[in-house]
Amino acid sequence: MNLFHHPLLKSTLFVLSIAIVGCSSPTTESAAPPEQQTEQEQANTTPIPEEESPPKEKSPAPKMEPDTVVLPATFSKVAEAQGDLNKDGQAELVLVVDDLQSAGDFGISRRILIYRLENGQWKQWEEFRGGILDSEAGGMMGDPFEGIEVDRGSIVVHHFGGSRYKWRYTHRFRYQNARWELIGATILYGTPCEYWKTYDYNLSTSKVAVEEVHEDCDTEKETTNTFSFRHVIKPLPDLHGFMPGETAVAVPDREDDFYF
Repeated sequence: MNLFHHPLLKSTLFVLSIAIVGCSSPTTESAAPPEQQTEQEQANTTPIPEEESPPKEKSPAPKMEPDTVVLPATFSKVAEAQGDLNKDGQAELVLVVDDLQSAGDFGISRRILIYRLENGQWKQWEEFRGGILDSEAGGMMGDPFEGIEVDRGSIVVHHFGGSRYKWRYTHRFRYQNARWELIGATILYGTPCEYWKTYDYNLSTSKVAVEEVHEDCDTEKETTNTFSFRHVIKPLPDLHGFMPGETAVAVPDREDDFYF
């Protein structure tokens, strides 16, 4: 007889199989799905990002204001400009001042003062009695001073004056050869409805470029003539003692001069 068909053996094997299955498959509690988790459980499992510190602002570079310069009581500031004049990477300060104790036939005399920064303070570097016309030297136009600027390492001074006959001066001074030399002058003069002449004088190259414009306001026509010539000046004029419009230059092949 086949033993596997014996009733007692079948019963015994059935009981053993139940016992084995029960021992090998212990019950485990399954985790709840995320949607069924409590807010506290989610908070405990959600990583908290690190708090980012706000970016640090850069401190602005200190700026020295012109008003920090204390002028003598006899000086009054007219204009100012800033820029690097000696190629040291640091701006200098240029002031135009009235000399209240010095007045003449053409008004109050003026000076140019230059300051450098030393230990965070403006210290006077230069003082000039030149390069600036007096306060009433503009004729019927009044004060001839138009402005001062620092451009490409040079001090540039602008004047304008006259009545019906008008003139405009622009002078450019640069610190070189241990002096403040005049390196350029642009002179314009003339009368409306008649003519305008412009002399652009590069003293460094000795070249003078000329433009002549003749205009007729009645016919609204104008003609233009241009030419150039050379005029050598050695040494170059120094800002110390230089007065705009007082130096004559003869134009070759013409009975004509211009003054710078």
